[in-house]
Amino acid sequence: MSMPTRIRSRSFAILGSALLIGSLAVPQIAAAEYWGDYSVPVRVINTPTVTFAPGASISNADNPAFQPFQATASGAIGNSALVTLTTVPANKRLVIEYVSLSASVPTGQKVTGTVTTALQSGFATFAVTVAPQGSDGFKDYYAASQLVRIYADPGSDVSAECVRVPPLGTGTGTCSFAISGYFVDIQ
Repeated sequence: MSMPTRIRSRSFAILGSALLIGSLAVPQIAAAEYWGDYSVPVRVINTPTVTFAPGASISNADNPAFQPFQATASGAIGNSALVTLTTVPANKRLVIEYVSLSASVPTGQKVTGTVTTALQSGFATFAVTVAPQGSDGFKDYYAASQLVRIYADPGSDVSAECVRVPPLGTGTGTCSFAISGYFVDIQ
């Protein structure tokens, strides 16, 4: 290839690149200039009016604030303490949103905690994260405080259990559970 041909090819390549870059920038600038002159606030008119038949009303029956629930139960821990917190009423589903546990056992022992519920699909047991809180030299203290979403069907028991580790430890301990949540109406 001769020298003038190479120079001409490079010139066309540079010119083509410049034109491409310039063509991509022009629509952005033009659009900004076009819309910048015509922006106006939007005003909504003719909002609809909704009327109800006499005696009709609207409500949010599933709002948790309408059917709040809480329960507590305590038990002595031999090897374990199993307590029933509640039996779910007919035509209601219990939604448990918060579980707490406090326990004390002889020094050197530990505690685990669970909550058990039932749905149509069967029973389910949920572990509660228990943390040591300290010791007074005679007892070790444990607590759990946990946000959850656990369901229980009508007529089913909601139970909770503290289990001592090791299970055949000496002495006794105590365990208290609390749950809070709300009921939802079901047919």
